[in-house]
Amino acid sequence: MTMWISLSPVERVPHDSRVSHYDQLADQAKNRLSRLLEEDETVSRTPDSVGAMLETYEIVKYTDYYRVTVTEERP
Repeated sequence: MTMWISLSPVERVPHDSRVSHYDQLADQAKNRLSRLLEEDETVSRTPDSVGAMLETYEIVKYTDYYRVTVTEERP
């Protein structure tokens, strides 16, 4: 089964957000996140295992801060 990842840049990070820095992510999640951003995609399908790694965070710091939304249906 696959999940959907949606990324959107954020200007301000709420103090109570669950934030991860890119280098703290598992290798599979790092690869998927960087590929999405390099391809300039904001919504993409991903394997459940990668979705599960990313859904524990609300925000990921890469070159900028991005809100990460993981769902079972296309957003």
